[in-house]
Amino acid sequence: MASMRERKRADGSIAYQVLFRHNGRQRSETFNSVRAQKRFANNCERLGVEAALEILNAADDSDIDMPILGDWLAHHIDSLSGVTQGTIKRYRSIAANIADRKIGQLPIDEIEERHVVAWVREREKEGRKGKTIRNEHAVISAALARAVKDDKIRINVAKGVKIADSVREEMTILLPGEFQVLTSRIPDTMTVERALVRFLYGTGARFSEATAIRVSDHRKAETPPTVSIVRSWKRTGGKPELGVPKTRMGRRTISLGREVHEDLLALAKGKRPGDLMFSYDGEPVTHQRFWELWQAWTDDSLHEGKPSLGKRPRIHDLRHSHASWMIGRGMNMLDLQHRLGHESIETTAGTYGHMMPEALVQAARHADAMFEVSQSEAVEAGSLPQIEA
Repeated sequence: MASMRERKRADGSIAYQVLFRHNGRQRSETFNSVRAQKRFANNCERLGVEAALEILNAADDSDIDMPILGDWLAHHIDSLSGVTQGTIKRYRSIAANIADRKIGQLPIDEIEERHVVAWVREREKEGRKGKTIRNEHAVISAALARAVKDDKIRINVAKGVKIADSVREEMTILLPGEFQVLTSRIPDTMTVERALVRFLYGTGARFSEATAIRVSDHRKAETPPTVSIVRSWKRTGGKPELGVPKTRMGRRTISLGREVHEDLLALAKGKRPGDLMFSYDGEPVTHQRFWELWQAWTDDSLHEGKPSLGKRPRIHDLRHSHASWMIGRGMNMLDLQHRLGHESIETTAGTYGHMMPEALVQAARHADAMFEVSQSEAVEAGSLPQIEA
């Protein structure tokens, strides 16, 4: 699509040219450096001639020292503090993806809201979930906010750009009987795995939180017994490391049922207070190893002749199953929010609100009651003001 060549100018300097076809005609652009030449040629190949020309025109109108978004994202990420290496690795992966797109090649002072919107729509067409796009957008917006603070640009054009919610993946709820089928497939020798599955189902804790619990976090003398969630495993790009829970509200205390409490008592025997509750000779239970076991436990084809599960739940569905059961037993959304460690009640209601049909029934009954007393009776009772004709 594009080819490069060098031409010697009359003054002896070298002109670096890119030849390409545009609207059926042969055209060329000339640059003063190999870097600029290669950037334009690469943009022609990856993004198309139209996009490459738009980027080139934007660069011509921009300050010569103004960085393009891809480079500025890298600078922003390198300047971050207080985040794990795993987070840095994810941000760099996001930045690399953005840098390979049209928006990533634009000078930051030439980026307009329409460019951000176009990028969002591009990601949506690629089938990316709303949550993924929001995470990527947050990186762009934070980088542009830094550029505003550094007086490189006037406003953050990414701020406020709307991103549509994608269809939430369906939860697979395990009823108590189905959960018994699942646990019956875990060999008796796998005491740690069995206790962990029961803990996830009985508390609604996240896997990364549960596997970070220490023996001292189990408050066995309290009534009822509780467990403190104060740390969580974090991805680091290498070996996982312990950090704080996912959200501020993630630091919480969860009350325990009798069976889960007794499981923890059994696991804690012979361990020191600082030891991990769920571990193999001191080594943490990793998600990868547990997931491989989980796949075998939930595959009905591997358990022919035994009761069928009839579902293929994910590990995280144990958390959803716990929430569903608590709602069914009458727990309100505020208490459930604290138990699950959600940052806001909107998250809890948005995730589990559809599981509360009884609340809808009660609301309808209360609304009907408003019409059961006539207005004249209400006035006589003093509950409504007299309305003059």
